[in-house]
Amino acid sequence: MTNLQKIRKRLRPLLMGLSMALGALALVCTAPVAHAKPKSKSKAASKGSKKSGRGKGAKAAVPLKMPPQAPLMTQGRRFRDCEDNDCPWLVEIPASHFRMGSSLDELGRSSDESPQHPVTINYRMGAMETEVTRAQFAAFVEDTHHESQGGCWVWNGTKVEQDPARDWRQPGFDQTDQDPVVCVSWEDAQAFAGWLSKLTDHTYRLPSEAEWEYMARAGHRDSYGFEGDSPAQLCEYANVGDRSIRESVPDWKIPTAECNDSHPYTAPAKSYKPNGVGLFDMHGNVWEWVQDCWHPDYRDAPADGSAWLHGCADERRIVRGGSWFDGPSFLRAASRNRAPATVRGQLVGFRLVRTLP
Repeated sequence: MTNLQKIRKRLRPLLMGLSMALGALALVCTAPVAHAKPKSKSKAASKGSKKSGRGKGAKAAVPLKMPPQAPLMTQGRRFRDCEDNDCPWLVEIPASHFRMGSSLDELGRSSDESPQHPVTINYRMGAMETEVTRAQFAAFVEDTHHESQGGCWVWNGTKVEQDPARDWRQPGFDQTDQDPVVCVSWEDAQAFAGWLSKLTDHTYRLPSEAEWEYMARAGHRDSYGFEGDSPAQLCEYANVGDRSIRESVPDWKIPTAECNDSHPYTAPAKSYKPNGVGLFDMHGNVWEWVQDCWHPDYRDAPADGSAWLHGCADERRIVRGGSWFDGPSFLRAASRNRAPATVRGQLVGFRLVRTLP
């Protein structure tokens, strides 16, 4: 394990929604970035034998058979379930398969992205083409009187702190109605999904972690879900920590992408290019809540796209995609993080999906 991997393993639990969250990120980002070196087959086999308790001469585990390369996804059918402006536009996501997780030589990877394994999505989905916006969340709050007070974890310029005066209406920076809502918890997202389901008479939900990565990759196997797969292109597709935040925040010390996306904080929906299937901001802008609870790796993970809700290491929920604050490694399609379901943070929002007949 490299020094970078050891630092990530120790500090990643602090990243989202805790008082040391972004301080941990700063430490991780200032560490030298290196390719993770795959272990030799002999060492990996030896380690596996010790963990499983197999005796000398026992057969090694058969490697998972990976599916053939799936075709790149193309723009799906765009539709919505009612004509009311409260109803989000959806994009149809086709059934297919993909490799979930990162390869051992992927730059910036962490051990919780392993083992890379095949997942088959044998059903179609409708996915919100953007993250839930402030306007959409405001309509939900007005209709249901949902309470989302209690403060929000915010970046004050030098550290992350719980600020009782902050919430989704006043997250600590200016937003338009079309910016993604932030300072919302996993529980807030569940309440919004229930409201939208009643409004449309269709069942909306958070995507599973596998579904989220499947949509983000859009058929790509490399680090990012767009053609070219280069961090230098991120500002075309994503609101990432970049030169714009370095120029806006005095003494910004956390390494960033070497491009300029023109938005130091959140950006309005559809400010950047969509991915191949027509989804916006799958990389960056805000981390997105998904349904699953936390597991430290993918051993025994579901292979059918369903949410992994049993055998949890703890009850923290997973967030995906990176945010306006984060550097390129956190915006990779395989990157994962987690936070308690009740936590609200300046970096976190969500989008919903529904299964299609």
